[in-house]
Amino acid sequence: MINFDQFKKFDRVKSLSPFEQQRKYWIFRNDMLNPLGIRGGGSGAGAGGGGGGRRIVETEPANFSFFTTPNEQFITISGDILVKTSTGYAKAFYPYDIPVGPFGTGDSTQNISIIFSDATFWNGSLPFKILSCDVDGNVVGDLIFAKFDNLLGVESIDFTNTKDTIEQIDVAGCTDLQQLTIPSSVSLDTLNVSNTQIQELDIQGCEYLQVLDISATTFTSVYTLNLSGISTLISITGDNCNLFGLITTSTSLEEVSLNDGNGLSLLLLNGFTGNGGLGRIQIKNCSLGPGGLDGLYDSLGTANGSNTTIYVFGNVGIGGSNPSIASTKGFTVDTNP
Repeated sequence: MINFDQFKKFDRVKSLSPFEQQRKYWIFRNDMLNPLGIRGGGSGAGAGGGGGGRRIVETEPANFSFFTTPNEQFITISGDILVKTSTGYAKAFYPYDIPVGPFGTGDSTQNISIIFSDATFWNGSLPFKILSCDVDGNVVGDLIFAKFDNLLGVESIDFTNTKDTIEQIDVAGCTDLQQLTIPSSVSLDTLNVSNTQIQELDIQGCEYLQVLDISATTFTSVYTLNLSGISTLISITGDNCNLFGLITTSTSLEEVSLNDGNGLSLLLLNGFTGNGGLGRIQIKNCSLGPGGLDGLYDSLGTANGSNTTIYVFGNVGIGGSNPSIASTKGFTVDTNP
């Protein structure tokens, strides 16, 4: 795992000079990409519904850079950093810009484990990069999947320049992560930011997102996550999350689970029908008052599916709410523990 014994944290990153930010924080960036061309949408797993399939922008290789404090040692084990590329190979640049790699077998369906275990101490200023490459290590291809598994010390990750190629992002367990930047993505379908300290999450431009996991994520107080611009959502999981509000308009949504969200006071699932799937809404032990529950019931569409139950046990507004608003639409409101 990461050996970061000497790492010194600061409460306010922005109060530091750019040089100090570079030295004392890991800042993931992938700013080495430039659009090369555009090809039209396709079919199958890479294509999205609505709008005739996904638009894919071909880019130069994905590039992640981050910085540590001087004289720190960077150690990973298999599974700490995983990527998937369109070529099936990845290439890493290590301390002092020493090329390591390529990693991978050429199978673009397989994850590539980026493993470093080296006694060389980082000098604190040179970047660590992960690139997509070919069998000879030449820089080529696109990043499709990225996973940073429980990496400590990571506070900022920016996927701005992989926005048109990245399909899955998993940063679960990066407990120091506060900022994740994905201004838009026509390819992203799965995002897992669980067990992080992300303050806000702007993913309105990720128009083909299907699965979102925000479980145990620490947002800023009274923060409402507005996903009304994403029409393809299927599943939202956010148990033990301190989210204040959630707004969606996806008619493909099948299940929402936000149990034990003590701050959850606003939930609008506009047009939610269950879509013939699971159809469950789990909001046990949240903070929805009578108006909050009735607002949820009002936002629902007509139930479509055999398992369309709304579990509301533990919300303060149960006694004063009107569950018949939901039942007349075909939903069952369950107040049991």
